[in-house]
Amino acid sequence: ESPPKGADEDKPAQLADAVAEFRPKARQVYQPVEGVVRLGDEDLKFDLTALATQAATFAAIKQARRAGGGKEGAPDITLSEFPGGAPLMKNVLRYMEANAAEERAAAAAAGELGVPAGILKVDPGAFRLAYDSDNICDYLQAAAILRCPRLMRDSVLAPAAKELSSRRVLSLLERIMQLTGSGEDIGAEGLAPPTPNQEGKRATEGTAAAADVEEDYIQPPASRAATMEDDDEDHASKEEVHQAFCQVIQRLCARLDAVDFKLSSALAAGSPWASLEVLRAHRVKLENLGRMNYALQSVTSTFQSFFYEEEKDKTKLKQEWKEHHFALHVYRKHIIESALGSKDAALKAMAESAMEEHQESTKWSDDEGETPTSDGAKQEDDVPEAICDGAEDTTLSGLAGFVQYCDPLQTPPVLAAAMVRSLLLVNQASRAQALFEAVFVRSRKTQAMVVSGRIPVDFLCAVKTHRVASVVLRRLLARYESLARAELCHLLDHVLLEDFRQVKHCEELVLNNAMVQDITVYCRVSTRSVATQGAAEERLQARLNGSSAGIAIGDVLQGTSVDTDLLRLRKVGERLFAAIFVLHNGFLPLKEEPEERRGDHWQVAECPWDSGDLDLPLLQHVPNTEDALHLSRRVLLRGLFRRQRAG
Repeated sequence: ESPPKGADEDKPAQLADAVAEFRPKARQVYQPVEGVVRLGDEDLKFDLTALATQAATFAAIKQARRAGGGKEGAPDITLSEFPGGAPLMKNVLRYMEANAAEERAAAAAAGELGVPAGILKVDPGAFRLAYDSDNICDYLQAAAILRCPRLMRDSVLAPAAKELSSRRVLSLLERIMQLTGSGEDIGAEGLAPPTPNQEGKRATEGTAAAADVEEDYIQPPASRAATMEDDDEDHASKEEVHQAFCQVIQRLCARLDAVDFKLSSALAAGSPWASLEVLRAHRVKLENLGRMNYALQSVTSTFQSFFYEEEKDKTKLKQEWKEHHFALHVYRKHIIESALGSKDAALKAMAESAMEEHQESTKWSDDEGETPTSDGAKQEDDVPEAICDGAEDTTLSGLAGFVQYCDPLQTPPVLAAAMVRSLLLVNQASRAQALFEAVFVRSRKTQAMVVSGRIPVDFLCAVKTHRVASVVLRRLLARYESLARAELCHLLDHVLLEDFRQVKHCEELVLNNAMVQDITVYCRVSTRSVATQGAAEERLQARLNGSSAGIAIGDVLQGTSVDTDLLRLRKVGERLFAAIFVLHNGFLPLKEEPEERRGDHWQVAECPWDSGDLDLPLLQHVPNTEDALHLSRRVLLRGLFRRQRAG
């Protein structure tokens, strides 16, 4: 059969359509952009587009350029000094550009650049750094300064890094710790603290690390696709940088001898999450090392000390902190630092003064010859309450991991209150309550935070045996008019009438207080508007229970739409009335005075019964005791006599 007419004529058009369909895919996916690093007097050029995918520092520069920042012709980064100088910087820049090319080649081979897989061929021009014991420390510091995750991992895993002595590792670790908190100095964005899940993973991985078994204990780096914050941006994410820092700290801590792994202010100089990594590694190191291993390392260290006597003398004055002192030092330092940027001049001045004292105490405590063995190490100075109040929730939650390492009995009162709040912010209520119970009696700030609502009032039930708990409860009840109805109901119904009612000092300090009378009247008067609605609700309940009383559908809807908080408050007020009726003499005046009529009106009311704030139907809730019944009769007779006189 002959082909359909016009079939050959349509082939050119179909081919043109196929070419047009393919053209959008063959778009340009990479455009180099030149950048300049000024190191001393020398300017080094680099490909900003490539390096932005490798290091957070260059990613921040790229974002700043896109936002219109920077001066024309000025260098993107100016460094007065750099580990290894300009030669090492050139190698690092070339290393990152080569890695970026490899990643583009891998993406092209996988068909991720808009062309079919295998079509585009890219020669990565591989470049590898030559690590040795002389330059490995410089490369690792350079990676930390530039926030380059891959270089950090490659450097710390290099054979040359594993050959470093324990003391060189310690010096390197101290420098890395300083760099974890210096991101702002080089223009890189700050790093976020780890999430609770990541903390748990690293804690498990650290167990193998402390035993010096380094294979496969490090968490693998997250893929860029999983950590990208912006789909349109191709840059080194903050999460990748954070994970790389954690892996470096874990590796270096694992390579430290136990005798060299001493907690000190130098290891507390970085970001909170970095100090927490060191603290975890230190604890696991001590737990997993047996006595024989510790003794063997001690003997080895003693033998080496004969050849390094001068170095030993220099480190002899350094005092080893306990976990408590290290954790408390870091917590206090960052609480104070959070207030240094406050817009409140008084708070900022207070924070600056506290920071000066903190730094002086750190220097003093590091000198073993001047620090007393018992009093000097018992606790650090506390922080002013204003600094504690000004600390943001993000700061407190980022420091929550240090609380478990602090001894509650040695923690200053204000810092202890802040720690309770930190645990609450990360949903560790059980730990927060345990710390609250340990510090409640001696920490006035903790007591005040219960009154202000920053600590749950339910925590008071665990310390109700202490007299000060009733004092705090009374201060909290004094705010009854400003509390939400649901909160006031919970406070009266559960805390006061269930948990505290049988406590002796509660009856003396709270239930016998005249303020409780005012609260009872408030509950009755403020809910009077829903009394009729409450009656309708009772009729509805009776109808549901099988009563013959008929209720229309409209009445049902009206009964279920009333303010349930008001109805509950009214019921709680009735319970409170019954509980304190006898204690407060039936809400009658303690001293009866003859009433006098002035003109057409009787004198001012002497009690809530006279003013009408309390109504006679309340008497049905009084307990069935002789004293209560006697007072009820007095209330009824008083109302009858006053009505007769008024009539």
